[in-house]
Amino acid sequence: MSRYYVDLPRILSICVLAAIAVTGCVPPAATPGVTVTASPSQPVKTPTAAVTAPATPPATPTVPPKPSPAFAPPAVAIPSPPPTVPATPRPTSAAGTAPAATPGPALAAQAQAGRAVFSQNCARCHGASGEGVIGPRLIGEGQNLAFYGKGDGLFDFVSKGMPMDAPGTLPREDYLNVLAFILQSNGYLQASSGPLTADSLAGIPLAK
Repeated sequence: MSRYYVDLPRILSICVLAAIAVTGCVPPAATPGVTVTASPSQPVKTPTAAVTAPATPPATPTVPPKPSPAFAPPAVAIPSPPPTVPATPRPTSAAGTAPAATPGPALAAQAQAGRAVFSQNCARCHGASGEGVIGPRLIGEGQNLAFYGKGDGLFDFVSKGMPMDAPGTLPREDYLNVLAFILQSNGYLQASSGPLTADSLAGIPLAK
């Protein structure tokens, strides 16, 4: 009996050490003469840190881009062609043109030379007979030579602005010959008229 009592503290120490190994907890100090009973092991709860989701920043309002002003090309003034004046009825030939006075020999030769110049430099825009293609009619009913007032006004315009692709490049004589052809074909020249000159053009009214 005495032997069993002597070994009791040792047995208690072994039990305490076993409890510490199992639970990881150190029991309170043993009081002499008090039997310590090891508590059943309990799982150790590890405090879990609360995870806070990062705050979502407020959405920035989307501002639509301002529309850029539409580009408008600068307006280009396009010169308008001379106004068309209604033609006054005149006696016409079977071809629909005013009957031309029979020119004198010199004027006839000049007009014939002018026809050749006209065919080479003017017909592509005004037509082979002056009827008008992309350019205005120059010969026959509906032509508007009266816009230029007199023959010298027509000569000034033609000699400086024609042909369209090479204005003012023909010899002066060629311009006079072309006007002799145009004016004679429209009946503006009298039978007694001599060769057309820059001076005589001023005396030729183009009114209808």
